[in-house]
Amino acid sequence: GSISEGDWSGRLELDWTPSDDLLLYASWSRGIKGGGFNAPLDGSLTAGEVPFKGEVLTAYELGVKYSFWDDRARFNASTFFYDYEDYQSFDQRGLTLIVRNKDAEIYGMDADLTLEPGYGISVLLGLSLLHTEVFDTVLPSGRLIDTEAPQAPSYSLNWVLLKDWEVNWGSRGGVIRTQFDANYTDDLQAAAVNSPATAIESNFLANARISYIDASEKFEISLFSKNVFDEEIRVYAFDLSLLGYIENNYTAPRWVG
Repeated sequence: GSISEGDWSGRLELDWTPSDDLLLYASWSRGIKGGGFNAPLDGSLTAGEVPFKGEVLTAYELGVKYSFWDDRARFNASTFFYDYEDYQSFDQRGLTLIVRNKDAEIYGMDADLTLEPGYGISVLLGLSLLHTEVFDTVLPSGRLIDTEAPQAPSYSLNWVLLKDWEVNWGSRGGVIRTQFDANYTDDLQAAAVNSPATAIESNFLANARISYIDASEKFEISLFSKNVFDEEIRVYAFDLSLLGYIENNYTAPRWVG
């Protein structure tokens, strides 16, 4: 088989800066992703299901970037609407991982706030809201329903807390830096069919780090812990019920270095 496609992409953005510390913008863009071929492992696909077409995304975005408090605070936010034509919907049929072309819509908002009040303290807070809809997803029974896009939680939160201490040990000064960061992710789906077997539960992941950075910034030594609370976090699942089980993928447990 072969695929031959031609298409185009482009972007138009309008920026307005009513003051030196404020930017307002609006953008329209059109992006493309090439087509390809599914590789049926168990022979369950028809000849017409092996190739899939290219994907076209038309995106609209409104946003703001604002600095205040004598540049010790920065706020960024954007709201967006994504209109997909022939969205490449990732799914599973038996033992075969398959891409199907379906139309889809995604809209949401991203926002983050950075604060640097002084005393070596930095704080970053982030929020993401998301609504997704993939139209006419094919269930194993052949029925068509609208579903959520994979890997698209309804909301997620993240934050970073950082504190620096200036130190002076004789002729060797430097900075001791402590950092704690974490993120919370809401429930999501691992496959387009939205099967209960591939539904991923919400999770909380935190990391911690303490570092010494010499005054010349030529070297740094750190002690870190990832997944500091040793959470058991499932991040992906494959429905292999034809073989009698579900394959689950997890993040690493707590580890230090």
